[in-house]
Amino acid sequence: MVIGSLLEEYNDVNTSWVGETDWIYRTNLSCLKEEYDYVLLTFHGVDTFASVYLGDKLLGSTENMFLRYRYDVKDLCDGNTRELRLQFRSSVVEARVRAKERALPIVPACPPDVYHGQCHVNLIRKMQASFAWDWGLAAPSMGIWKPVRLEYYSSALIRDLTVSINETEVDTDERWTIDVGVYLETGLSSVPINGLLTFKIMYRGIVTSALHMDYPRGVPLADESDQTLSVTNHTDANGECLIKHRLTVRKDAVERWWPNGFGKQTLYSLYVRWEDVTVNSVELPNPDTKISEKVIRIGFRTVQLVQERATDGLMFYFRVNDVPIFAKGSNWIPSSVLPERSYDVNYECTITTHYSIVKFLLYAARDAHMNMLRVWGGGLYESDHFYRMADELGLLIWHDLMFACSMYPSDADFLHTVADEVRQNVRRIQHHPSIAVWATNNENEVALRQNWYKTETNFSTYAAQYTQLYVDVVRPTVMANDPWRTVLLSSPSNGNYRSDGEYIAQNPQDPHYGDGK
Repeated sequence: MVIGSLLEEYNDVNTSWVGETDWIYRTNLSCLKEEYDYVLLTFHGVDTFASVYLGDKLLGSTENMFLRYRYDVKDLCDGNTRELRLQFRSSVVEARVRAKERALPIVPACPPDVYHGQCHVNLIRKMQASFAWDWGLAAPSMGIWKPVRLEYYSSALIRDLTVSINETEVDTDERWTIDVGVYLETGLSSVPINGLLTFKIMYRGIVTSALHMDYPRGVPLADESDQTLSVTNHTDANGECLIKHRLTVRKDAVERWWPNGFGKQTLYSLYVRWEDVTVNSVELPNPDTKISEKVIRIGFRTVQLVQERATDGLMFYFRVNDVPIFAKGSNWIPSSVLPERSYDVNYECTITTHYSIVKFLLYAARDAHMNMLRVWGGGLYESDHFYRMADELGLLIWHDLMFACSMYPSDADFLHTVADEVRQNVRRIQHHPSIAVWATNNENEVALRQNWYKTETNFSTYAAQYTQLYVDVVRPTVMANDPWRTVLLSSPSNGNYRSDGEYIAQNPQDPHYGDGK
């Protein structure tokens, strides 16, 4: 059966059976472990509930489309061909089952009937808009929506790099400090690590033609001894370890990054290399297996969300590089209701075949003189391509975490997967200079206070769940992984204005405070 576009006629309704059916994805896989210490099968995005098998062995299960899942397959990499199989359970059915188990309903249970949507999406960690929203149809997708990788290495792998870049002054010498977080992985268990980290900052200008190539050039560190760091440590029980290191550069050695309309979007490459101590101490047949490298792009800028006292409340505006800016922009919903298309840099816009849909829309925002987009909480943590484009075009990002217009559970399993989700995605996204501010949710505070979903009779219980999720888990997890930015509890909210211990304002939309609207 060939199904036409979901956007045509009543195809969304006529094909709703797809989301209520279990599916199996399968392919053949043959691998060799050779001399590697670690061989991991890594799924960067599985939507949503699946049991993962390699041959007859159950590797594990997935339950959160925003998570990365890693499985040790070294013992199965013996050269034989095995079937790699993902048995998907319907997320629609799973959400219904979870709803039956609850004494207090997590509201709203369903979207309005006119949406022809599905129910209880707030009980599962999936793109919330995929069960229908006021702007889009129901498309409860199921499948592998991000890359799958076989990862081979024999020492440590650099998974993520985070940065916190700030201005400082040393003996009248103006500098930038770059606090780098290097997240190393050693399989799935705790082991000792011993090696050397090397850090370099490089700049490449615009390539105007083949005859005028601007090759990368190094940015001198204020203290060249900071270029390397010896590491002796242990990874934790999950095979993970954070190494922190500070670099400094003179201010006159770099240019600032500016939002669209205020200056250039100058970007630099931060290169980090891990080299195991054994690389130079003994002769190895494959030394590259003990080396890991990663490059991210960074920008030198400051962003402050100013909330100074005013005569009738608090100010609420952004100051970038000490310049107040008027934020002009739009609300960004996923570029497709099918999440894998938002991640596909080759998925083309129907208006023009020259650009991908994401590139087309971001260029349109830039050309319309916007300088900020708000990544909405009912959608996705967007692709690396999206954030790189935002950096290049000078589009600041107000970033919601993926919770919107709803109450949510606060049981232990839900909080655990949310903490992992926030941790992984903030670490991946955090280094982009375009990210300006985080908000833990979209409209959930105002929905609770204004009784959108008839929560008033059980207000204290729902308020406690709200506090457990956003105050006790989401916000501190964001702050632990990104100390560089402001984290708002909701949008809209009163910002910094709240009574002691009051996390649900009497009027979250008060125009005198925060982003009330």
